[in-house]
Amino acid sequence: MTVRTNARIAGAAYLLYIAAAFPKPNVDAHIETLFTFISGICALLLAVSLYAITREVDNDIALLGLVCRVSEGVLAGAAIMTKTSAFMVGGSFFAIGSTFFCYLLYRGRLIPLWLAMVGLLGSAAMAILLPLEMAGLSTGKIVAYAWVPIGIFEVVVAVWFLIKGTYSPQISLNERS
Repeated sequence: MTVRTNARIAGAAYLLYIAAAFPKPNVDAHIETLFTFISGICALLLAVSLYAITREVDNDIALLGLVCRVSEGVLAGAAIMTKTSAFMVGGSFFAIGSTFFCYLLYRGRLIPLWLAMVGLLGSAAMAILLPLEMAGLSTGKIVAYAWVPIGIFEVVVAVWFLIKGTYSPQISLNERS
């Protein structure tokens, strides 16, 4: 698949992921399960497509991002099977994987730098805050506000991927080693 095709898949997956994962009050449990399943599938699509987009910048970090996003998708499936919420753990894997991918998008200059930085800072903040919340050291209100930059990043980068695709990598960290 071409990088442009992977960018379009990532863009569509981001938008569908956001639509499926967004909280829906008063939704039937079966519909909620379906939305969780869809968000898990989108996480897997994002894992593969973002890996394909960023692997030329640094294959090892791209692979770490892929593994974290796959873990997120698997945990969504586990939440369905066990009828419990794996949101905090899955969200932590999401944030770590997103941090890796945003770093590579920034480092390789694959998207506008300001956009990559919004995703990088938002994802890194969540990678710190979600485990702190699991440990009872952070409040849900702080975490809720911290999702805003990630939401902005995902919507804008989705549209960017769908319309523009990606730039050619400007630097390959693998070549510098």
